[in-house]
Amino acid sequence: MTRVSFSNGVLDISLPTEWSGLTQEELAQVYGLMGHHCISAIPFLVFYMLSRCRVIREVKEDFLCSFTTDSGIEVKCLVSPMELVELLEPLSFLMSPGLHSVRLDYLRGCRAVDALLHGVGFGVYLSIENLYQGFISSGSDEALTAMAGKLYPGLDGTALSTAEKINVLNWIVQLKATLADSFPNFFRPAGQTDSGQTASPLEAMNNEIRILTGGDITKENEILNSDCWRALTELDFKAKEAAALKKFKGK
Repeated sequence: MTRVSFSNGVLDISLPTEWSGLTQEELAQVYGLMGHHCISAIPFLVFYMLSRCRVIREVKEDFLCSFTTDSGIEVKCLVSPMELVELLEPLSFLMSPGLHSVRLDYLRGCRAVDALLHGVGFGVYLSIENLYQGFISSGSDEALTAMAGKLYPGLDGTALSTAEKINVLNWIVQLKATLADSFPNFFRPAGQTDSGQTASPLEAMNNEIRILTGGDITKENEILNSDCWRALTELDFKAKEAAALKKFKGK
């Protein structure tokens, strides 16, 4: 991908407009920046990184900047504050996790599972979800490290760096947004039960397994080893059926 080019006196800077537009190397660099700087500074820092920009000096109200093209040519030009704001606009997506699953393909040499968890067992999905809920409630680094081990099979259990934590958390938040959109009947706000009470992670997990097994414990291992997307599809359908039945009874 060509980020910076210069031809016929025109400097062209191509910036991504969503997380999936970053290469793996760029994604690792972005997470590295996010691990050391406040979120409000990230679009500026990523712009400087991707465009290989260097501010030489101020010239009245503008800035004399140097940009290095992908082919190694250095181009100098004046950039006004207003132009800089316009240049940064495509990078506004960096201010939030996004809605599409993006992650580093490898972490410490260990390959990640599918970005959307296709081919991942329902039992592994439940474990990831419980660890995520544990992290949200306690901020436990151990829960986050254990979650990374599920997402990157074979990963050692040593503490994650800040950039690695951001990679895992962004991935999970993006994934949960995709799953909520794909299975709207099953993923209800605040994890509420039919009684209106918030279910605990353990209660939610046991309910899901019981729904899929029909209360037959001999089927539990089969359910836990099934593809999580197939299991979630069935749970979503059953949730839709239950909602329709409740509505019918209400009439």
